[in-house]
Amino acid sequence: KAFEIEIIPADRVVKRIGATLILTCNTTGCALPKFSWRTQMDSPLGGKVYNNKTHSTLTMNPVSVENYNDYLCIVICNEEKKEKSVEVEPYSFPSDPIIETDSSLVVGETATVICKIHDVFPSDHLELLLKKDEHILHSKTLEGDVSTKAGTKTVVHSFNLTTEDNGKEIICVARLQIAGMDFEPKERLTSLKLKANFGPQNTFINASPGNSLMEGHSLNLTCVTDSNPPAHVFWRKHLTKETIQHFVKNNVLSIPRVHFTDSGQYICEVINPVTNKTEKATMNIVIQGTSLLAFNYYSVTSLWLCIELKVAETLINRKLLGFPFMFPESPPKNTSLMVYPSSSVKEGESVTISCTATGVPAVQIILEKKIGDVVTTLKTEDGKYTIDKVQPEDAGKYECTFTNKFGNRSLDVELDVKVPPQNVTVLVYPSENVKEGENVTIMCSTYSNPPSQMILKKVNQDKEIILPAVNGTFTLYNVTKNDTGRYLLDVFNEVGNKIKVIEIAVIGKLEKPDQIMPLVIALSCVTAVAIPVVAILIYASRKAKINGSYSLVKALRLKV
Repeated sequence: KAFEIEIIPADRVVKRIGATLILTCNTTGCALPKFSWRTQMDSPLGGKVYNNKTHSTLTMNPVSVENYNDYLCIVICNEEKKEKSVEVEPYSFPSDPIIETDSSLVVGETATVICKIHDVFPSDHLELLLKKDEHILHSKTLEGDVSTKAGTKTVVHSFNLTTEDNGKEIICVARLQIAGMDFEPKERLTSLKLKANFGPQNTFINASPGNSLMEGHSLNLTCVTDSNPPAHVFWRKHLTKETIQHFVKNNVLSIPRVHFTDSGQYICEVINPVTNKTEKATMNIVIQGTSLLAFNYYSVTSLWLCIELKVAETLINRKLLGFPFMFPESPPKNTSLMVYPSSSVKEGESVTISCTATGVPAVQIILEKKIGDVVTTLKTEDGKYTIDKVQPEDAGKYECTFTNKFGNRSLDVELDVKVPPQNVTVLVYPSENVKEGENVTIMCSTYSNPPSQMILKKVNQDKEIILPAVNGTFTLYNVTKNDTGRYLLDVFNEVGNKIKVIEIAVIGKLEKPDQIMPLVIALSCVTAVAIPVVAILIYASRKAKINGSYSLVKALRLKV
């Protein structure tokens, strides 16, 4: 037979990284062939060679990125040389993509979706798609990527979140297309349902059987709102300090037997714990008394009070005070100072301060704001002062003074304005780029009311590590390269939060003591040998000048 060679598998082979690949070079027509293997670029083989008479094997166990090459089997038989080549293409596509989103997605805000796929090779054959249901949001091909090792590839897309997005699926599709090969899988995908947080919105109160009913009947007030996640519901009655939660079940305020004293304005306040947004709804309830005596008593009492005040005003104006037994004069009484909805509110909410009193002659009401020695007189309407959108500077002490010619009284209240973290400043010392073994100190300052808490956590940790702050300071001791990465600094209080991103990069030390010592010892040895040699050469040179000739051998012999 004629001398021939072949390689199995032939021409081209695609193999998963981590698997085992055996290339076999067979010969025919030669009793004592001589085999050798090499790569097209003369790079390391990345495998073991075994020769056995008429065939030779090259085993790659495991296959790695370094095996991406053309392999040549060279055979010499009786001075005749032949060679065959095979192309080896390693690939890595081990896992499904991972989808990451913001911890809380709020309608109306920008939502960012990140799709990652790990340990992909070769990346220039990779295609990534991000879809919302069947609509393609973003596609990315990595053609031209020259990565020489398996790595993580990412696609990022941001969009404005709407209410309709709630419940829709975000799908990340990764395709590794290597022409002419039929390995599985070529496509991997992962899906995630969007949870869009919104509301509260469209809040209203439903009264059953109605908002006007007779004493003794039952009343159910239902607070209806549109919110995701479900909102927390709080009930209160206008101009009363206490909440009325003991009547509430499943957002329904129930009064089994109403009394005429239950008349008034009821307020339902709903709060979304994720969006931190609030909304209110109000309803006026009128309870009609069934007893004629009760009707007459309260009607006559109200009528008499109106007549008394009107007549008293007329008498005072005309200075006709001849009936002290009917309209007794008195200093201010029944004084009250109330803050609605509460004396502790969030920034941006509406606040009303109400001052009321009775007395003859008429009582003059003055509302003042006091901060230290600074006193500001506020303009009121019927004893009421409203701040539409309260700000931190509105916090402080408010005092109502009630005065007529028979005396005066005063009441005060402290208004507290809660503010989420603002003006967050982060300082990293000595730098965000440090060497191994150094300490990294992260200092954070902010303004908020109540004071903020702070936590620091590292992103993409298999085991999440959370560090609490000590007086607004975090310290990472003796950092290593494992500490390299992205850190999230979460600054929060009961009103809201702010997140700051910090990138820490840890580099290796430039010099190590165990590398320096051999160099120092070698230099010392060279110096010890060189100094005597130089001295001998100088001596010999001088001797030669004296004798008029120079012989290195003779000089050395004389020296000896």
